[in-house]
Amino acid sequence: MLWLVVLGIPFAIAAAASSLSRRWRLVIAAGLVPVAALFAWAYLGAPHQYDPAEGCSDCGEYLGRWWEPDLVAFFAICGYTAWLAGVGAGRLLRLVR
Repeated sequence: MLWLVVLGIPFAIAAAASSLSRRWRLVIAAGLVPVAALFAWAYLGAPHQYDPAEGCSDCGEYLGRWWEPDLVAFFAICGYTAWLAGVGAGRLLRLVR
């Protein structure tokens, strides 16, 4: 289910947007907005101090918060890659139409 959210939703949104829009480069750039929002959500939602009740064994203190930016970056890169694949599929659909 998690991979459906991380990969499927960005792919579907980007495919629909790029098949309907002539400005596909703008759609590519618009994919950076959810990536930035994911980082902001993960950073701002992280506690300031270590809390063993959280259950995050790999977390560390980065930028004054207790979180794992490598994991967030992994999901962001996977989602943006799906976004780019969706832009390609949308452009292909537009060419076929």
